[in-house]
Amino acid sequence: MNKDIKKLSVDGRIRLAENKRTSKYILDKLSEDEDISVRYQVAANRHTPAETLAKLSGDKDCTVRWNVAQNPNTSGETLAKLSEDKIHHVRWHVADNPHTSVETLAKLSRDKDADVRCNVASNPHTSVETLTKLSKDEDWYVRRNISQSTNTPIFVLEKLSGDEVETVRESAIQNTNNYRVREMIKLGKNNNFEVSCLEIYTLNVEFLKFWKNGLFEIIGRAL
Repeated sequence: MNKDIKKLSVDGRIRLAENKRTSKYILDKLSEDEDISVRYQVAANRHTPAETLAKLSGDKDCTVRWNVAQNPNTSGETLAKLSEDKIHHVRWHVADNPHTSVETLAKLSRDKDADVRCNVASNPHTSVETLTKLSKDEDWYVRRNISQSTNTPIFVLEKLSGDEVETVRESAIQNTNNYRVREMIKLGKNNNFEVSCLEIYTLNVEFLKFWKNGLFEIIGRAL
């Protein structure tokens, strides 16, 4: 089989590497191809197994590594390794990958590159703690992404609704979480306070924590 692969032209090996029907065994063999374009396609193939992607995460070519970083089959362990890559575009894809762990996302939230932090802000698995810290980011694009995230807690959205940048303010105000809680508060003012708080709890645990500390009334007045 190896001899048959070697007989193929570069274009033939590329087509084989990008074909979703290519076996995992062949993809693994192609991951060792001397041509970058072949390895690039193996790294991009959504059927390449995690073990092969782990090998390619150490490829000398950054374009291969960033394909590994954005492949949904890449393991959390491999993504954690790539989060330390010297090429920011690789880290950018790691921050965007839905399989990147909460811990790795927290680390990338401190990345020197704003584009990387922007992707952390948009990742659906970024923790509330990390989102809260990023809401104070000096880059307004990061804050805008925080204000657009449906995972951002209500108390953070309230703060961002007063941001100095108009786009951030508008996104925070229009955020689905913010709108729904405003409606809940209206219900609370109509003799349904207890039920509305329970509904708010299901939407945002962090909001209820702040309510228990006496901030519900403050936020209600601000609305």
